[in-house]
Amino acid sequence: MPPAFCPQVPEGCYALVSSFGRIMNHSSGEIVWPPGRHCGMPWMKCDSLVSKEHVVFNMPVKGCKTQDNVTVQINLAVVFRCVSMLARPALTRKTDCR
Repeated sequence: MPPAFCPQVPEGCYALVSSFGRIMNHSSGEIVWPPGRHCGMPWMKCDSLVSKEHVVFNMPVKGCKTQDNVTVQINLAVVFRCVSMLARPALTRKTDCR
């Protein structure tokens, strides 16, 4: 018998698990697998680990010309966090990071 799939998902992360390229839901019905040890079939694999922390994405300053030929500097910073629907049931799928 082939060895079973038993990954250890570290604290502070969620895991995305797939089987033959298809994302598998956790037994709780969630698309992300919570921290801890999980067992499954040998053909399942952990595709990604997603951090529960806030992620800051900074874009560099860029000069843009306006309609009246004035250059303005645009600086963009996006802060996001991926959450489990079990952790925040009030969120809708539109605001969830999937």
